[in-house]
Amino acid sequence: MLDAYSAATGTAIDTDALTLHRMWYDLAEISGYVCWFRSGHDDTADAAEGWQNLQYFLRPAQRWPDLLARPAGGST
Repeated sequence: MLDAYSAATGTAIDTDALTLHRMWYDLAEISGYVCWFRSGHDDTADAAEGWQNLQYFLRPAQRWPDLLARPAGGST
């Protein structure tokens, strides 16, 4: 998809910027869930789902093995 975008627009993709956005998004999700669970909350279906979502975002090595294997600052 990114290659098609570059071909159609003539614009090179900044893969480091995309990677940074992915990291920022995950950190924002983790922050939101941590704030929620640090405050008073009930044992509800929403809280159970939120806990599962937090666990998902806390596993970057499983979700992004290629990202964590590449050297810092190295574009692909």
